[in-house]
Amino acid sequence: MAFAPVRLIAIDIDGTLVNGATGPVSRRNQQALLDAEAAGICVAIATGRRHIYAMQVLHAIGLDPETILISSNGAMARRFGGELLKCASMEMEVARALVPLLRGLGITVFTFDDKTDSDRSYMVTESLEPVHSRIDLWVKANRDHLSAVEPLEDALQAELAPGRLLVQGMCAGTIENIIEAEQRVLESSIYERLSMHRTEYTEWDMAFLDLMPQGISKGVALRQLAELLKIPSEQVMAIGDNWNDLEMLEFSGQAVVMGNAVAELQTLAVERGWQITAANDLDGVAVAIEAVLAAARA
Repeated sequence: MAFAPVRLIAIDIDGTLVNGATGPVSRRNQQALLDAEAAGICVAIATGRRHIYAMQVLHAIGLDPETILISSNGAMARRFGGELLKCASMEMEVARALVPLLRGLGITVFTFDDKTDSDRSYMVTESLEPVHSRIDLWVKANRDHLSAVEPLEDALQAELAPGRLLVQGMCAGTIENIIEAEQRVLESSIYERLSMHRTEYTEWDMAFLDLMPQGISKGVALRQLAELLKIPSEQVMAIGDNWNDLEMLEFSGQAVVMGNAVAELQTLAVERGWQITAANDLDGVAVAIEAVLAAARA
């Protein structure tokens, strides 16, 4: 791999930095991140996960507390030390309209966050009954922060406490479920008040449809971060594996697609001249970062 000087690297978690839902980050990937920070490169993690769930994987790496975590697909941005940089909220009316649209297509979950304390984030769904073996693993991993309210509309009626935000909706199911869910939203009256990001895992026949406040994405959040740091897009690298990484890859001057990425995204990478690195189980993140550091030394 050959790269121009890089000052900011944004990295997805699931399917990119880790192999499997619970991690951990491999030793080689971990060392590559630490080496990048030691070389003066700003490392940012950009994920669809909420902040506290992402930090369960990231905390052990040992990155600087100033490291930035873009979570909930761009709705929130915090430093690892907890400082809030950005937050966005979904309209409660829009969330209530989504519930009947998505009902019956897997599991629908809404995430609430707190401006002052990320540990107070929580999620609500309508039922915790098993729907899909892989999704059930996600439910188990998040069980301490997930509650069931039936009907789900009841959880979206009360006024939120000061500082509390509704940041994200999510529908998870089979790929067929989520394609239908996406189409239902596209045809609805609330579509223009939302941003949608689909993630697919063909090997498990599982997909997620993340429903965000209007104008929110990893790509927008990365652009805002680059502007804050006064780093031009040409000196930004983004590494990802799925469709919710697309805007982030498009913004970066140096886009890197994982070798395990969905096939259509790899095809797009070839068409656009983006780099394709090794798969996540072969430390593709480290392969890309090591190439950047080697180029810098040269």
